[in-house]
Amino acid sequence: MKHMCAAALAAVIMAATGAAVLSSAEAVRALTKAGANVDAQAENGTTPLALANRYGGPGVAQALRDAGARE
Repeated sequence: MKHMCAAALAAVIMAATGAAVLSSAEAVRALTKAGANVDAQAENGTTPLALANRYGGPGVAQALRDAGARE
């Protein structure tokens, strides 16, 4: 289950700038609470935190940091 959650977090955050997760710190907290890997990387090395810093709504990047994401 945790492996699926990590893949889901990476896929959802990296799928599109307008993805709901990028605008919802609550969605990020729910996925990370379920065991999602906050440091998952796309093939090009982009992380959820990098995308949240650039495109995320209020609190999204902080929610990832609170869950242990690294810069």
